[in-house]
Amino acid sequence: MAKIKLTKAVLYTLLVLAASFAGGFAAQCISLVRPVFAGQAYPQRVVAQRFVMVDANGKPLAALQSEVGRAGLVFYDENGRRRAIFGIEGQSSGFTLFDKSGKPRVVTALTATGDPLLSLYDANGLNRGEFHIDGNGAPALALRDAQGKTRILLGITSLGLAGIAVYDQEGKDRTELRVARSGDAMLSFHGGSGETLLALGTQQSKPGIAVYNQDGKLIAGLPQGR
Repeated sequence: MAKIKLTKAVLYTLLVLAASFAGGFAAQCISLVRPVFAGQAYPQRVVAQRFVMVDANGKPLAALQSEVGRAGLVFYDENGRRRAIFGIEGQSSGFTLFDKSGKPRVVTALTATGDPLLSLYDANGLNRGEFHIDGNGAPALALRDAQGKTRILLGITSLGLAGIAVYDQEGKDRTELRVARSGDAMLSFHGGSGETLLALGTQQSKPGIAVYNQDGKLIAGLPQGR
């Protein structure tokens, strides 16, 4: 029985990018700029590789830094921890949100090919959910357990086939539900080696069921002679 092909997202390493943006910012301090009064001339252009915004006590609250081929904007909380980073590198861009302990929890990205990506992390830094749309416009959602293994994968292919696959704790495909563009649906159950054991569904609005042994041989089915 044909397996559903669902697009899996490819994560960009935004955390590495974020670390490069944030490096050395916490140790920076700048002098407060004197108030600019009305009527005073403003510079039309300011050129620099780094800007740091501080509070009244000189603590950094935000920093903007550029390097060769990349630029990033970092926001800090009152304890000096990174809480948000927005950056670009080459043709890619991304946004990362951190919790109060400094761990990344939300990562969004737009890849160089224009594919959007959203990843969610738990308090232990594990990726628990990921949503991605590929270049053909096919969306896919992957949900992972506390061990980081994909347990549920659902999506829509570029051919209009919608489906969901459920995996066991070892990452083996156990159940699949597929609905074609024509409206025909198929539900299948699989063994530990990926073999189909039971399948039921419709074809041209006619229902059917098939039972297989562990060798993949059909042992019973309705209707007969299909």
